[in-house]
Amino acid sequence: MTDRTKRKSQADRIREYINRTGYTGAGHRAWTKAEDDQLRATRGCRIAVILPLFPSRTVDAINARRQLLGLARHFRRFTVAEMKLLKQHVGSRSWPQLLHFFPGRSRDSLRQLARRLGMPSVNRRPIPVGWNHPLYDEIRMRAWEDGISLRALNRELDAHGYFTQARKARDKPRKSRPINFVYVQRALDFFDARLRKDDRLAG
Repeated sequence: MTDRTKRKSQADRIREYINRTGYTGAGHRAWTKAEDDQLRATRGCRIAVILPLFPSRTVDAINARRQLLGLARHFRRFTVAEMKLLKQHVGSRSWPQLLHFFPGRSRDSLRQLARRLGMPSVNRRPIPVGWNHPLYDEIRMRAWEDGISLRALNRELDAHGYFTQARKARDKPRKSRPINFVYVQRALDFFDARLRKDDRLAG
């Protein structure tokens, strides 16, 4: 038996096993013709639209299958500079901020790259609500940009909840909060910042 005949025989056995069990040799559920037809019908759609149609499939599995079927869009490989930039900002930036650094890149592609490189999740905390005092708001925003929760900032500065957003703050009028200069100075020291004349943080 020639090598070509052996390979054909092996391929036939694998195909027969998949048809009989519905699973590949690696234990993954095989793609069905109906699923392939559904992928073809959604050609050109974003992965966020396609994913709900395949509840038992992962994003990586869907993208790999689309690639195999010739349905995937042309993928521009990430450069080393982009990977370094993502590593620098992924843990401390929100999605809108992060996408600003990567024009032409989608959220899904950045999320997959971060997962493959073992990077932390994107900062999903909401932007702190402003209290109409530049200094107080700037400190809270600086903590958010650095990926530090306001509770963690309070614990670090022993500020007794001073920098924590009120539970129902979104329903309250934004009145200026009284400034506690002891806690503010601790925050300035923590962020290694100095106070300008216009009451803003400067690194």
